[in-house]
Amino acid sequence: MTTASQLGRLGLCHSLSFAFLIDLPVFTVGMGVALGGYRWASLDPETVTYAGLVIETKPAGTDMNSQFPDELRKRITAFLTHQRTCIISTTASQGVSAMPVWYRSLPGTSGSPGLEVDCLVPRWSDVAHHLTQEPRVVLIVQGSSAAGLRWLQIQGTTQPVEAPDWTRLLPRWVTSVQPGGLYLVVRVTPHRIDLIDEDLGWGVQDTLEW
Repeated sequence: MTTASQLGRLGLCHSLSFAFLIDLPVFTVGMGVALGGYRWASLDPETVTYAGLVIETKPAGTDMNSQFPDELRKRITAFLTHQRTCIISTTASQGVSAMPVWYRSLPGTSGSPGLEVDCLVPRWSDVAHHLTQEPRVVLIVQGSSAAGLRWLQIQGTTQPVEAPDWTRLLPRWVTSVQPGGLYLVVRVTPHRIDLIDEDLGWGVQDTLEW
């Protein structure tokens, strides 16, 4: 175990992501570091070394869906797969807007669950209008567990899905109204995911960032 007092005031900074670890216990955890209640894993294609401590990250050119710390990635994808709704938040020149929407998680390149999601946004909503100006969003997915609540916070960017698979997105759709007239489908590609899980204790947060 290495502590911040041993390392001094430790700052980790590289091209795409950074973390400042100050006066908190720090544990090496393979592809990242853990500090106090926060466990951080970066997928930047760099390797950071400080005072003999080597933090390994994703090799350049590898698939983001297959290179996450396995245990954390499995927990996140399982959580996404078993939920169906989230809160999507957007911002634009008119201000901030948020609303509940349906989503479906997408498979990864190997066929296993991936980390991208397709969200069904009502076309009449402020969120749909904001997305024409600013593609960045935050998703909040909430579920329950044996010990309490569990949340995912996903920060990412959106792009419209031109030809949605409505059978997959809305398997129980039975009305004669075409869903494409009601919903805009956007694909969210994450650049940071925070998992907050009361099973692990209050305030414990696991983070993937790339």
